[in-house]
Amino acid sequence: MIRHCHHHRHDEPTSDLYLIVAPDEVISLADMKKHLRVDAEDDNELIEAYTTAITQHLDGRDGYLRRSIGEQTWELRLSWFPGGGSVPLPLPPLIEVVSVAYTDAAGSEQTFDGANYSVTGLGTNNGRVVLGYGKTWPAIGTGPEPVKIRFRAGYIDGGVSPSAPNVPGPILSAIKLMVGALYENRESVVVGVTAIELPWAVQALLGPYRVYD
Repeated sequence: MIRHCHHHRHDEPTSDLYLIVAPDEVISLADMKKHLRVDAEDDNELIEAYTTAITQHLDGRDGYLRRSIGEQTWELRLSWFPGGGSVPLPLPPLIEVVSVAYTDAAGSEQTFDGANYSVTGLGTNNGRVVLGYGKTWPAIGTGPEPVKIRFRAGYIDGGVSPSAPNVPGPILSAIKLMVGALYENRESVVVGVTAIELPWAVQALLGPYRVYD
């Protein structure tokens, strides 16, 4: 059975996100220790654990910001190509689309030639794959997730191009504030705890960067 992507189809395909390459760290141990005014080596592991826990709380598919902080690679898998010729990509900012792949009618995975589409919104909240003028999405087979769009997203340390800007200062400040709060109250903290409360000041810093569906 072949499913053609008809442009009059207005319902949305089901989708899921898979992490392919985990995010780069955005604050080094040395930078965090400088912020905390800690010179000794005794708490290095603890400080790294807090930094990772807070960053993960904000970052990626399940994070508070619903955006990519450190550079990372994701795969968006869809039940079909959506109508309208455009696929929005989540977890901004978008750095690049690595590939658009699909399962054909014979059950083989194929790569959709990059000449058939363009990528817009690099470095913004509006990254998307846009079908070229006069082009059509390929016919797909009947798997549960026959369409796979792999993309890189996030901020790059020392980023020099619009498609890969630096991590915004307010996000770094918020991470440092929260790690500082955990470190000062470390006797009462369990690392990896999911119920991390965001203080008002941190919410104010992060507000402009939060992505709403």
